[in-house]
Amino acid sequence: MKILFIVITIITFCVFMIEGLIHYNSGYSKCKNVVNVENHFKIKLFSNFEIDIPEEKEILFMSINILIFSSIVGLLNAYIIKHHLNY
Repeated sequence: MKILFIVITIITFCVFMIEGLIHYNSGYSKCKNVVNVENHFKIKLFSNFEIDIPEEKEILFMSINILIFSSIVGLLNAYIIKHHLNY
């Protein structure tokens, strides 16, 4: 059961992190003139599409929040599977 919790948590973390970066970039693209972009790391995916990675402090805060909620999702899924689906 512990392995199931870990797998669910890792998958949820990865999906939430991608979703968080998409939301960050959609907000970032609307306020490029307001945000300090000097410390941002850019990942160029295509010739006209790049993703900005937030500063270390922001990405750490985002990662901690996502890890907390991913763990909650992992625990809830593991509990439901163990107690209600007889896994």
